[in-house]
Amino acid sequence: MDGAPPVVVVSNGATPFLKAGQQLITGTADDSPGSGVALVEYRQAGGGAWLAAAGETVWQASVNAGGGALNLEFRATDRAGNQSAIVSVPFIVDDTAPAIGAQVPAVITRTTETLVGAASDLTPAGSRVETVEMQAGDADQLWQVLAPPSLPDGSGQQSWAGLWSLGVVDGENRRIGKKLNDTLVQGASGVS
Repeated sequence: MDGAPPVVVVSNGATPFLKAGQQLITGTADDSPGSGVALVEYRQAGGGAWLAAAGETVWQASVNAGGGALNLEFRATDRAGNQSAIVSVPFIVDDTAPAIGAQVPAVITRTTETLVGAASDLTPAGSRVETVEMQAGDADQLWQVLAPPSLPDGSGQQSWAGLWSLGVVDGENRRIGKKLNDTLVQGASGVS
């Protein structure tokens, strides 16, 4: 006899921001020691048809995130027909690209240079830059994920730093790119 309902958890719930467009919401569901999770469903909060998520104990739901707020509800059903409490999760759709800047010296006299800069993600309120990437050399070079940027200061600016290893080259121009989500800033500096 299984009289206990399952429990559903939304993994993305701790981070309320989603990028605009098709996004995956993930989570888990548990019915131990009951009959087992049979189904996880989701819908827009406040009504509408329930849609089946992919998976049971580990699940994912594909949602189309438009602008503004997106409130979703989730529930799980076990094999005995018991339903979990509905979990409601508000998301904020962030469709504004962050900004990035760098201080690239005109001439570098060392084989390894520390590049610094600032990034910001002021809209929507409460969002922030999570990662900064740097590409050194030609456009076919791999992007390097840098250490996480600092927490935002009072004006929303987050500082970042990255090492640029150049090798010993005299008088050669090099390209440096910084990437923040879809934003790319390019500059060139000489090595002497």
